[in-house]
Amino acid sequence: MAALPASGSDADIEVQLQTSERDFTQAKALWISGGVAQASAVTALLDKVQSESRFSYEREIILGLIAERTQKLTSALRHAARAQILAPKPQSSGGRDLRLDAWVASLEARVGDPKAAFAMYRNLETRLAAGEAREPASQKSGASAPAPAANHGAENAVFNDASEVLGVPAAPPREALVAAQAEILERQGKWGEAAGRYDQAIQSGLESAQTRYGYARALLKVGGTENRRKAIATLEKLSAPTPAPTGEPATNGGKEDSKEGSKVGSQKGSKEGTPPTAPIVETDADRFWKKLAGETLANERTAEKTKLGRQGGSPLPLKN
Repeated sequence: MAALPASGSDADIEVQLQTSERDFTQAKALWISGGVAQASAVTALLDKVQSESRFSYEREIILGLIAERTQKLTSALRHAARAQILAPKPQSSGGRDLRLDAWVASLEARVGDPKAAFAMYRNLETRLAAGEAREPASQKSGASAPAPAANHGAENAVFNDASEVLGVPAAPPREALVAAQAEILERQGKWGEAAGRYDQAIQSGLESAQTRYGYARALLKVGGTENRRKAIATLEKLSAPTPAPTGEPATNGGKEDSKEGSKVGSQKGSKEGTPPTAPIVETDADRFWKKLAGETLANERTAEKTKLGRQGGSPLPLKN
């Protein structure tokens, strides 16, 4: 980053700041339109931007994104952390840029300090929970709620405009933040703490396929008969076929029912006075974790049979 000379007239400084604005504007346009394919040209222009320029914040974001997308994660973390420091000050307490903070946390988790990443993820989870708790109150009072930023409330609506436009990923939902915390504990070999974190999330209603699978995996790693029973029960529930809408035939392991079967089921539901319910929407991620749960369950059953075959005895009462 270029710096202003130690001495010089106000006119000279103004000219250099105007030049910085021109260079940054060109770099930003190239980045938004061309992305990482324009990395060399964008970086060359950003190198001319003065450190005292009001564009330093966005400059650091762009350089961090370029570094991340070219697998230079340590450099990406350095630029992202600088962007945090240079970020516009919030007009209300706690109104920091959720996108930026989540991005820094993800980089810390990958190449930085796991403890710092864990604390950042926990802080983000708390802030999102506070935002969700405030939402019903505003609706109850009849006040019109501000437009949310990235579906996480209005607290950072003003501050993440630049980060969103430049391409910083949206802050993940609370259940993903919990999973990120647990994954850090897993990498540290703290399987008991990871299981506890997953369990807290599930008990708080932050249940997802990934959370349930992580909980089962952590319990299996901790070991013990009771933990194994809980893990197997969780895997069985997770890998079970998705329930069909009311009045329709059950799905067979995710396979689509025939149109005829669905039609007959729907008519039957209507005759009994129970209107058909909307189908449960499964994402690709849900299907991935369900499949993984099924594979893990099969492996555990095989391992149990092998162990009992050597020792003699009866297996745990598992469902077929």
